[in-house]
Amino acid sequence: REEVLEARWLAAGELARLAERGGDLAAAAQWQSEAAGRAEQALRDAESLPFVEDWARSRDVSRERLAATELARSSVLAGDARAARVADADEALRRCQSGSAESVRLRALVFDRRGDSAARAELIEREWRARPDEPLLRVLWASELRAKGRASEALDIELDVASRLFGSYDRSRSLAVAREALAHPDTRLAARGRALLEQLARGGDAVAGEAVQVLRSSPPRRP
Repeated sequence: REEVLEARWLAAGELARLAERGGDLAAAAQWQSEAAGRAEQALRDAESLPFVEDWARSRDVSRERLAATELARSSVLAGDARAARVADADEALRRCQSGSAESVRLRALVFDRRGDSAARAELIEREWRARPDEPLLRVLWASELRAKGRASEALDIELDVASRLFGSYDRSRSLAVAREALAHPDTRLAARGRALLEQLARGGDAVAGEAVQVLRSSPPRRP
């Protein structure tokens, strides 16, 4: 029974991804809603059957993906149609129970779509203070710091996240952070930027080539 539900949940999620790749966001949203429904059914069945999967989390993952899809749909709409898609995203997130960092990011986007920057900032700061070591929340907080004109503090956080998550962090974003740091008047930040560039330069890809060029054109500063 659980294996069948899991297969249907996975299939709905994959159909949603295929629809999204094909540009059919309405169909993607329908399939994500279907996936959430499959997980909800599994949760009900788990009350009387020996299920082992974390179906509450699976349901929330589908709802987060649904919210992300609705927000993507809203970005190309206007007026009431845009507001309706944002409202659907908001509803999907309100029904999530995990409180994941991804749900915080999406809730912040809902506030953005509604033009409520104060609510977005309050949400991000509150969640970051509750979980100050969560990488995604740290990145979101760094973005808020930039909006407040506190770019050096933001850069300090972004350098730390990029270094700690080097193997999984977006290399292009790491390059941008490292370049900004290298040009910073604070010698400590500049040194950290150079160290990150040196790591990137060993990657063997286009980002690595650009990192090498930046390093060659920027000799180390004298202490």
